[in-house]
Order: sequence, then C-alpha cells, then structure tokens
Amino acid sequence: MITSKVIKFNIFSKTENNLEKKLFSFSLILFLILGIMYLYFVGDTTFNIIKRKEINNNTQSISSEIRELELEYLTLNQKINLNLAYSLGFKDLEKVYFTSSHVQAMARNTILLENDI
Repeated sequence: MITSKVIKFNIFSKTENNLEKKLFSFSLILFLILGIMYLYFVGDTTFNIIKRKEINNNTQSISSEIRELELEYLTLNQKINLNLAYSLGFKDLEKVYFTSSHVQAMARNTILLENDI
C-alpha cells in the first residue's frame, strides 16, 4: 500500500508540475504581449502628439501667409479705378443691354454677330 500511494503522489505531482508550467508559460506570454501592446500605444500616442504640434505650427504659418495675401489684395484692389481701366484700353459702353429670364425677351434683345468663318 505504501508503494501505491507514493506512485499516485508522483503521478499527481507530475500532472501538477505540468499544469504549473503551462500556466507559467501562458502568463509569461500574456505578459509579453501586454508589454508590447503597451509600448506600441505609448509610442503611437507620443508620435501623434508630435504630429499635432507640427500641424499647429503649420496652421499658424499658413494663417499668417493668408493674412499677408489679404493685405496685398486689399492694397492692389484700392489701386484699381477708372483711370487705370482707361489706360489699359477699356471704354465706356454706348448702349447697355440687359438679359431677362423670359425667352421672348431674350429673343428681342439678342445681338446678331457676323460669322467670321
């Protein structure tokens, strides 16, 4: 009887050791996977913060460039007047034609041009 109990205990300890090894291996693999995921997410968050700062800097530089272009537009817009138009060859119209949404009115006000072809 004593020998049978010792054999049973040895079998039980082998299966228990095997189970402990499997649990330890599983825990170790799970810990490694979680550690790698943690490092990935922390790194990704860091890179996203850096990208956001670069985008903010680009936005500020583009906004200042837009302000400069708007000022240039307003300056050039003030220089446009009738004297500039006359110097560029524009003339006043002798007769003014208006359009209408009615088909008959459009037919009456149509100017026929000669075909140069």
